[in-house]
Amino acid sequence: MEGLEKAINKLTEKLAESNIDSPWLNQQEAAAYLRMSIPTFLKGRFKSHNLFEKGIAVERWNRNELDQEMLKR
Repeated sequence: MEGLEKAINKLTEKLAESNIDSPWLNQQEAAAYLRMSIPTFLKGRFKSHNLFEKGIAVERWNRNELDQEMLKR
């Protein structure tokens, strides 16, 4: 199971490195998108999506949801 998790994480990293125009952002990308430091971004408690219950260590934020949330604030 550990090997599968490593393979999935490696695939996730490779996909993140590609230039696919996706609305899904990692923590660093989401903070930069909102022009915030990572600690400030984390204090904002923006809704994230993850697959932790499936054993996949990936957490992403949706650009469209971040836009909507910022409009509310």
